[in-house]
Amino acid sequence: MKHLLFTLLFLGAFISKAQDLSLKGKWRVNCALEKKDSTKFHVCDFCPTTMLKNNTAVVEEFDIEITETAIKFTTEEVQIEIPYTWDRSTYTIKFKYTQKDYSFKAMVITDLNAQILVAESGEVLYLKKLP
Repeated sequence: MKHLLFTLLFLGAFISKAQDLSLKGKWRVNCALEKKDSTKFHVCDFCPTTMLKNNTAVVEEFDIEITETAIKFTTEEVQIEIPYTWDRSTYTIKFKYTQKDYSFKAMVITDLNAQILVAESGEVLYLKKLP
């Protein structure tokens, strides 16, 4: 009986978090680097990347702010504002950056200060809430 009660409470908390999912706020973004083979990798076009001489790359973190209508990207080189759409029923954020359409699905996790976004094309973003 205790196990059933615990399971129901956990499930209730999980469903509550899922219903309240919001990406609005300031975030530090860490771009996951996907290794394709021994010499190739893939990362989102908007992730600041520096190629090194030994055929490796460094992907820098950057900040974003998601408002009611736009995503504000801030890197050392650029600050831009891009409109987006949010599909609340599928937890999907869609926007266009340099003529490429992006669609990221927000994963439901229990940490309110973090978020993981995954694109169908394989790109993964890890967002950490900023104060």
